[in-house]
Amino acid sequence: MNLYLFIKFLLVIILMVCIISSKFYHDNFSIIIKKNFHKMFLYQEDEKNILKNKTFINICMALDNNIIYQTLVSMTSALENNNNNNILSFNLLLSDDFNKENIKIFESLKRNYPVVINYYIIPNIFGTLKTWRHGTHCHYHKIIIPILFPYLERVLYLDSDTLIFQDLSKMYHLNFNHNFILGSQAHDKYIMNKFNIKLKVLINVGVILFNIKKIRKYNKDIELLYFIMKNSKKLKYPEQDSMNIVFNPNIGLLPYAYGMRIIDSLKTYKKYCEPAYIIKYTINEINNALLKPAIIHLVYCSPKIWNRLTKNRFKNDTICYKYQKEFYFYAKKTKYFWQIYYKLYMEK
Repeated sequence: MNLYLFIKFLLVIILMVCIISSKFYHDNFSIIIKKNFHKMFLYQEDEKNILKNKTFINICMALDNNIIYQTLVSMTSALENNNNNNILSFNLLLSDDFNKENIKIFESLKRNYPVVINYYIIPNIFGTLKTWRHGTHCHYHKIIIPILFPYLERVLYLDSDTLIFQDLSKMYHLNFNHNFILGSQAHDKYIMNKFNIKLKVLINVGVILFNIKKIRKYNKDIELLYFIMKNSKKLKYPEQDSMNIVFNPNIGLLPYAYGMRIIDSLKTYKKYCEPAYIIKYTINEINNALLKPAIIHLVYCSPKIWNRLTKNRFKNDTICYKYQKEFYFYAKKTKYFWQIYYKLYMEK
């Protein structure tokens, strides 16, 4: 048995342990949080009633104890703009040290919205891998989404620092056109030079639509995990770079409105792209997305958009100020507005 097959076999065993461990934690959580708690793959009777004649939109988000409120606001924005014919099913991939008491924060959403929320504790199998400036090990959880959800055909992944302004059903049912994943165009092509490869397109992985069925058919789920385990230290953004390499050339672009970054405008877009790098979106598509975005990814803004210092630093930047107001517009619709305000806005 060669090294690749041995590691492939080992990773399958590890992930099976992860899934079993995750179910074990679910069962223990259900003892602590008895009301409205979803065990893995199971729904309670009162929740079955709201699922009749509804279309499921399966969403994954990865988080630890440090980004709870950001995740809550992002989920709230999606629920506020959801079509009544859809049920948003959130699958929260939690760090292994996640505080069980924080589950009640997300459960509070069920008072105002018909929503399904599943919780998965992910054992720290990525603990030895590289992290980056704004990243934590929970960002690696998106890598194993195709393995954790083999019974689904597609899954939408959202970073916790996203805001949703439109119903997601149109995006969720986009045609994959034989691609493994869809995402929005990224700017940094250093991996082409580092690995001496030519990529058809580079995407940012803050918003991803996974073609689970196709990924598993071609064993790309295991290949992706193998690649990141082997090359993490060589990569600038490990999970993003790994997906761009492993899924190439079968990577498609989301419409620009579904993955716009916070400071994206035609001027800043050209600034962040290298001169030789071709912008895959038209000027009209970019301008239309600026006027009517569907999803905003709150990156490239430091301090983060929810912090009071953002207003001072970007006081002449109407885009950053606009989305700070949008963030707190949705924060006010949660039960935890004042906690969010003191934790995120007043934080130095």
